[in-house]
Amino acid sequence: MRFSLLLCDIDNTIFDFRSAERAAYAAVAARFSLPGDEELFALYKAINSFHWQKLRRGETTSARLRLDRFRDFMDAQGIENADIQAMSDYYVQILGQQSIPVEGAEAFLRRVSKHMSVVLVTNGFAAVQRLRMRGSPLRQYIRDILVSEEFANAKPHPEMLLEAMKHAGVTDPAQAVMIGDNEDTDILAAKNAGTKSVLFTLGAPPPEHTKADFVAATLKEAADYILSD
Repeated sequence: MRFSLLLCDIDNTIFDFRSAERAAYAAVAARFSLPGDEELFALYKAINSFHWQKLRRGETTSARLRLDRFRDFMDAQGIENADIQAMSDYYVQILGQQSIPVEGAEAFLRRVSKHMSVVLVTNGFAAVQRLRMRGSPLRQYIRDILVSEEFANAKPHPEMLLEAMKHAGVTDPAQAVMIGDNEDTDILAAKNAGTKSVLFTLGAPPPEHTKADFVAATLKEAADYILSD
């Protein structure tokens, strides 16, 4: 078998982050008397994405991101004197309770973990990601969890991937493969670390251009590639 280590993203790879984000936003909207409509949720997601892009470029920190996204969200609505800290804390709390797996995630991890170690490498908040995994049946298949908040750099920087290989005793990057749903973070991080990569599209058509070594619409397709000789 060509691989001895699977580096695996979390959000929209093994956990359904789309539904988790929607549930957390709805909870915040209900508690702080904000509209819960899709238009406003789309605005929040755009602002949140902007701040995560800044984090990936090293232009902000996880701690600042938590507050700045809600501060900008309130400013965009013209709302003053909002309790930004309380909003942020509650959002993170609710998000940590969301651990709905992507279709086929448990079968994928069960199958792959029989043949190699599985280490999660994720951009996110440590408290959220560890809490979600702690209450999930997927945890039994995972060797370790590395979260960007606990490192100097987020993906696409290769730091977490290289550290995961070190933890697993893998000295040759060719023995590791990274799977994730994001071309700009997961696939680029794999390229930067010198590992193979799988872009998981969650059933969407494959992109016209990708730097991934393999594109999988389902986790079964991903497992077939990862476990092939």
